[in-house]
Parts: sequence; C-alpha cells; structure tokens
Amino acid sequence: MDKWEEQFLREIVELDTNSDEKKNYAVCAEVIKKYCEEAGLEVEVFDSMQDGIPQPNVVATMDVG
Repeated sequence: MDKWEEQFLREIVELDTNSDEKKNYAVCAEVIKKYCEEAGLEVEVFDSMQDGIPQPNVVATMDVG
C-alpha cells in the first residue's frame, strides 16, 4: 500500500459514520470525492436527504476513450 492509499483509508476509517446517528455522511462523501478527483476520475455526488439527513452517494467514472 502506498502513502496515498494509506492516507485515503486513514481519513475514511477515522470518520464516525455511525448508521444509527447518521453523522458525517456528507464529510465522508467529500473525502471520497477529493481522492477520486485526485486520481483523475469524474465524480458526481447524489444526495437523497432522507428525513432531512444528508445521505450522499458518490459515483466516480473513468473515461477510457
């Protein structure tokens, strides 16, 4: 595992995304988005906002020509 992968994993694992409390979902999505963009992927974030709570989904795509 290289340093970039280690840092990405560390940032994700350190976030408290407890499913009962549904916190930090938006922060987690932003971290994933940031790293995907750094890797050259196109990123879209879709947020269902169920019950007024952000529950984003990150979709990353790679243009392979």
